[in-house]
Amino acid sequence: GGVKLTTLAEARVEPIRELPGCNVPANRAYYEARAERRWDSTLCVEIEHGSVHGHQAGQFFTKDRVFLQNLGVEDWAYFGHGFIETRLRLPKPRTIDGTVAVMAHRAGYANFAHWVFDVLPRFEILRRCGALERVDHFAVGYAGIGFQRESLAVLGIDEGRCGKFQPDDFLQARTLIV
Repeated sequence: GGVKLTTLAEARVEPIRELPGCNVPANRAYYEARAERRWDSTLCVEIEHGSVHGHQAGQFFTKDRVFLQNLGVEDWAYFGHGFIETRLRLPKPRTIDGTVAVMAHRAGYANFAHWVFDVLPRFEILRRCGALERVDHFAVGYAGIGFQRESLAVLGIDEGRCGKFQPDDFLQARTLIV
């Protein structure tokens, strides 16, 4: 129990009205075969007493340890050899009495591009869901690098609220927001 879903944008497919100018037949065929854009739904999910584990914080569980399979963004190659398949029971998670937003990305620890394109947009999703102000802690790939500190300052996020989520971390929060 205790899972709340907020949908910000439904999944959609749009045709591309104008293909890029291209005189090379092979490239033209490439673009014609991809003459539409696809967007997945943009969601914000809150899990009461939820827990998270994984290489990029991609394995989520309810209070009763029900695995929420399609919620995470776990790398399939890692996950295929990962946590769920190799354990008979889950370890005891580190407990946080508060609201934790999961922002971690496997490559976001020290990679500028992943930080900017994979981690930072999640702050806007939280804001649009009305959840950003309720977050006590952010489980994020945070290393205190200059670009991370500067971008958090621009967003008005105190870096003290950001905890570095390690690949083998397993945590449970009063409210977990994904």
